[in-house]
Amino acid sequence: MVGDKFMTWIMSRTAPSRMKCSQTMFIVLLIMSFTFLLVVYTGSLLPTYSLGTRFRMSLDQPLMSHFLSYKVMTEFEWPANASRDTTIYLKPDEVTTVIQPIIPCRENLFLLVVVTSAVDNRVQREAIRATWGSWITHSNQTPGDKISQKSKNSQLMFLLGQPRDKSYIQRVVEENHMHKDIIMEGFIDSYTNLTLKSVFMLKWVQQRCQTTRFIMKVDDDMFVNVPNLMTVLMEQKPSDEVMLGALICGARPIYDKKSKWYTPRYLFNDAKYPNYLSGTGYVYSGNLVQSLLHAACETPFFHLEDVYLTGMCAKALGVRLKDNIGFSYHKHKANPCIYKKIVTGHEVTPKELHTLWKFLQEEDCTEFKPSRLRSNDPINCKW
Repeated sequence: MVGDKFMTWIMSRTAPSRMKCSQTMFIVLLIMSFTFLLVVYTGSLLPTYSLGTRFRMSLDQPLMSHFLSYKVMTEFEWPANASRDTTIYLKPDEVTTVIQPIIPCRENLFLLVVVTSAVDNRVQREAIRATWGSWITHSNQTPGDKISQKSKNSQLMFLLGQPRDKSYIQRVVEENHMHKDIIMEGFIDSYTNLTLKSVFMLKWVQQRCQTTRFIMKVDDDMFVNVPNLMTVLMEQKPSDEVMLGALICGARPIYDKKSKWYTPRYLFNDAKYPNYLSGTGYVYSGNLVQSLLHAACETPFFHLEDVYLTGMCAKALGVRLKDNIGFSYHKHKANPCIYKKIVTGHEVTPKELHTLWKFLQEEDCTEFKPSRLRSNDPINCKW
């Protein structure tokens, strides 16, 4: 009885303390949970390295290629003290290819067409294979004996970077097994990394496709009239160092941070860019691959790939760019007669590709002035 009274007294004394302890523990757990959620959330905004491992970026360390991609980016970001040594990202002496095309590059190709494509743009790639890409893969569709022969000696491939989402890799592997035409290189696929994509393309050609006479780099929202392209290329002398496309002269840097083409002054502070070819689609000769790759390794990295490769690097080599009126970086009217005369057309959706392809097989066209192919004509370029 005395023991029961004693225990009752003890409980009455310790209950408030236990309550305070419980409240304290609850608050501590609440703070820890909030901190954990905050770390997870802010971690999702951090750069993505390789295929998912996250690192915090220290501004006093070299900016690796993987750090150029952000899941959330409202403004261009490139620290002024980050390394612009292209070799850090490119690793020119190493094999960095994640996926090789099952059908390798053939010897002594006349033309290798490499479509730079985003990982999740399979619909665009399928549309290209079914339309203008079939001029290469099914060369019996190409008109003219000489052009048909050149098409038979050409190859179509798609170049991708690594996806942030690991699940996409298996999809790309399956697509490559089906079509045997995909290259995946070791950098994160993003808009900011388009320069890397073009330089990795040079590296892959140098390692795997050295005997190709011409290489075309083209985006996956483009239409390419392959027979017209072949006609242009057959006019080039074998010994010439060729870089041709839609020439852009006198372009000025854009310092508006909201612009897609924003350039910080610490990356480029001259009044004008060097003359360059539109990155939507251009061609260079195989005898330039090694020297262009070397120039890229010597030229400080710049985020606008066409300005960098066909402007800065070509200028460093003393290569004179060639303009061709058939190349265009503007969207054409959906007129099959225009697409029968051009070499490239920009901003063509997969649906438009299929519609144009159907019309191109059926409709005859009357002649019209070449000036209708392109409104801009860089006749007053200064070199």
